[in-house]
Amino acid sequence: TIVVHAKHRKLSLESAAKLNLLKFKIKGTGEHQGKCLNLQLHSACPDSLWLTLEAGSRLDSKNESEQDILVTQDQIFVLGSFQSANTKISGYCCQATNHSPAMNADFTIGKPTDNKLVSLARYLSYHHEDENTTQAAVWCISNGKPLASIPKIHNDLRAFVSSITGEPLPWYEVEYNTSSNNLAASQQAKKVFGYIDYKTEKEGELKIELRDSKGRLMMNISNQKIVAKGDHDFWFEMQVSNYPKG
Repeated sequence: TIVVHAKHRKLSLESAAKLNLLKFKIKGTGEHQGKCLNLQLHSACPDSLWLTLEAGSRLDSKNESEQDILVTQDQIFVLGSFQSANTKISGYCCQATNHSPAMNADFTIGKPTDNKLVSLARYLSYHHEDENTTQAAVWCISNGKPLASIPKIHNDLRAFVSSITGEPLPWYEVEYNTSSNNLAASQQAKKVFGYIDYKTEKEGELKIELRDSKGRLMMNISNQKIVAKGDHDFWFEMQVSNYPKG
């Protein structure tokens, strides 16, 4: 049970530690998103402490091969006089090309992070998304992953990330091989899919082909057929793990 007295101090974790009012340790849980860090708190203060960790804070891994964590929710931790406590920190990896943090990996509070990541974190602190979608949005900004990696159903989030990165809103989605424990494989696009909208000015034959960036034919998607005048859509879905970029 935490007993909070009328007299208390509200400080950031880092400020409280610098004032010798608090000792803390941040350890990995072995996960890379959601409640992926353990926080151990030990108050050295005779008064209660209200400790804050703001959205946009970056928690740096002491292992340079492992990902740092971006905090995406404002979090408050309350300690009574000289109290110790263990709790969780919610955050998301922000270095997609690094490994996921290991169990008990050591973290420290880093320097202020990129303004674009801070803007995203503050947006996410008021607009709750599922963990996989949130992670995709973070990697869009931290590592330049395509906006199509955010599911199209999350249109508001897509639009917000687009306003930060300047990337146009795509009509399609990209699915990655997230089930793989292999880092290189998990960065590889697995499937591209979505509705292609088009309009015909008159009735006529239609043929849909897939070509690469140099105009070379890769696949005939739809054979010639007669389509009526008007607005149409076409469901496109393709496994792309064996295709080169472009």
